[in-house]
Amino acid sequence: MCGVSLTNLRHGKEWHLKKLVQMHLNKIHSWLKTWRMKAKETKSVQVTFTLNKMTCPPVKLNNDHLLQADEVKYLGNPSRPKTHLA
Repeated sequence: MCGVSLTNLRHGKEWHLKKLVQMHLNKIHSWLKTWRMKAKETKSVQVTFTLNKMTCPPVKLNNDHLLQADEVKYLGNPSRPKTHLA
């Protein structure tokens, strides 16, 4: 749904990561509302792609916490791989 790329994120700055991801999710929520669309929170997950083994604090979409996962399942394009590990 949304890709947020952060470079040089130092240890102990998980709150900064959460703030940025949450800001982008809020923008997506506003865009969806403008176009009268709704995201399925139950089918959305939060995956943190990083070389560090840090855990990003939970974020919300439509005031529902997104589940955290270690892999992404691609939907809708059979030419893509089925999953991608974080």
